[in-house]
Amino acid sequence: VKGKSGCHVENPVLEKNCGKTYRRRAEQGNMRMGRRTTKMNLEPHLIITDTARALGFLTRLPIPAHYFQGDVSSLERTSRAFPLAGLLSALPAAAVIYVAELVGMPSLLGACLAIAVSIAISGALHEDGLADVADGFFGGKDKDHRLEIMKDSRNGTYGTMALILSFAFRVTALSSIITADPFAGALALIAGSVAAR
Repeated sequence: VKGKSGCHVENPVLEKNCGKTYRRRAEQGNMRMGRRTTKMNLEPHLIITDTARALGFLTRLPIPAHYFQGDVSSLERTSRAFPLAGLLSALPAAAVIYVAELVGMPSLLGACLAIAVSIAISGALHEDGLADVADGFFGGKDKDHRLEIMKDSRNGTYGTMALILSFAFRVTALSSIITADPFAGALALIAGSVAAR
């Protein structure tokens, strides 16, 4: 006889035990496949809390301390708000593009200011990582030497050049978009910030 759990049993007690085993194995299978069996909590106050924590993690913006009270160990849950945090953190830089256009500022200068504001808000988090990787990969002789270089807080020649080229590429690309359409330039900056998270 096929029980409700999908197990072929005749005794109701055995069916119940088999059902537990069936569900447990299904949950284990979901875990092995990287799927969570619990539903994501989409309550508004939790989304706001996760977004505030994400902003505190990804930016230098002052976030009220009460958002970090309680369980703050679950970066997995907070990471769902990273794209939204990226959008919010990009708004000031996008506003700089708009104001620069209003006052008739050259697109190149407006792009420089927008990128500078973006870097200041993020605390140069990405730039610091880029410099470390460039120094480690191009300046290290072997694996141990590369790791040692990456742990060093000082920037080397490769790291400095990577930062200069990164800034130049971003400013040039953003400036060309602003020249064609300032609104598109602001949207591109926001979209890039969201996608990067």
